[in-house]
Amino acid sequence: MQKTGIRFLCPCHAGQYDEYGINVGGPPPRPLDTFDAYIQDGNVYIAVLSPRKREK
Repeated sequence: MQKTGIRFLCPCHAGQYDEYGINVGGPPPRPLDTFDAYIQDGNVYIAVLSPRKREK
């Protein structure tokens, strides 16, 4: 049973991440990347071609 926070499980390699994208279990060697988002004409866009490495 989880006591605090939110955990996300990646079924591909059993990676576990917290609600901030920090790797907390399994084999992933680093946190999830972040992406810039912006709103244009009422639509939300994510710049998927420009990932930024997240630091722990």
